[in-house]
Amino acid sequence: MGQQIAVDLRRTIHHYIPDLYERLQRITDPRKICDYSITEVLLAGLFMFMLKQDSRNAMNSDRAEKTFAENYQKIFGKRLPHMDTVNDVLIAVGKGELLRRRTFRIRQTPI
Repeated sequence: MGQQIAVDLRRTIHHYIPDLYERLQRITDPRKICDYSITEVLLAGLFMFMLKQDSRNAMNSDRAEKTFAENYQKIFGKRLPHMDTVNDVLIAVGKGELLRRRTFRIRQTPI
């Protein structure tokens, strides 16, 4: 992944959804013991899908690269969990909880 793509993605997220981290934090965390915050886990899942990774394994391969993990943390200010953790949490949270929390903003810009 090019670092510029991640920087552009961060800019886009902060422009259109400046409160994304706060929204993610409001989702009920079903875990009793946590190494990663719910925000870190859900952000990693979103990032995987936004990058159109072929699989969790492909994302884990990227995550294993020291530079990738360091850049991710610098750009997003969050740690990058193992994608099996992300999958387990997404299953536990359930799509109902995520769908109830989803909101979309459309910013109208004059042409």
